[in-house]
Amino acid sequence: MKVERVVSGFLDTNTYLFEEEKHLLIIDPADSVSLLEMCRDAATVTVLLTHEHFDHVIGLNQIRDVCSSTCVVIAGKTCSERIQDTKANLSAYADVLAELGGKQIPEHWSPFSCKATDITFDIHYAFHWMGHGVELFSTPGHSVGSCCIVLDDMLFVGDTVLENNLMVKFPGSSKKLYREVTVPLLEKLLTRTLAPEKRITHVYPGHGEVMSPEVALRLIRGV
Repeated sequence: MKVERVVSGFLDTNTYLFEEEKHLLIIDPADSVSLLEMCRDAATVTVLLTHEHFDHVIGLNQIRDVCSSTCVVIAGKTCSERIQDTKANLSAYADVLAELGGKQIPEHWSPFSCKATDITFDIHYAFHWMGHGVELFSTPGHSVGSCCIVLDDMLFVGDTVLENNLMVKFPGSSKKLYREVTVPLLEKLLTRTLAPEKRITHVYPGHGEVMSPEVALRLIRGV
């Protein structure tokens, strides 16, 4: 199954998109006109959130507006709670983060919140989409609401694994949770000791290019 990447926003955030027979699966919805057009024409839209930070949910409200009857949003319980608050989703501080990174806030941008997701989970959630098994695992550390997503041989990690090593350096990050909970789980997922018959071959981060399991392991073990 082919994955399409959309890079958007002043933080160059990745949105990942799958389409099969007019059914869409979206991971971390971008502020994208082309994505909205696809949602308008879709039979169903399933949105998965890797965590609550504004740059990963900035297109969610628009998607819900254009396809409210066909859209289902899934996220961890804590993520669902925190997207409803401008401080918890960090949109209230986006101007500061942009300035620190030498970026400029888009003129149309303002702090925002989203309503709760349709489906939530605490530790683990599994379902099938168009014949493909999908699993979401709680992976706190980068944020309290972070999760990682397994789809076939692909692992989508949001900001839980990043090439720039900024995984636990944001407001609300916890190096302790990252090391004690998330690193052991990701080591199992990346080496497939949880399910040896199905090996992860590609890791898709919330920012930057796709990476190998070996690179991802090196990054998480360095925290």
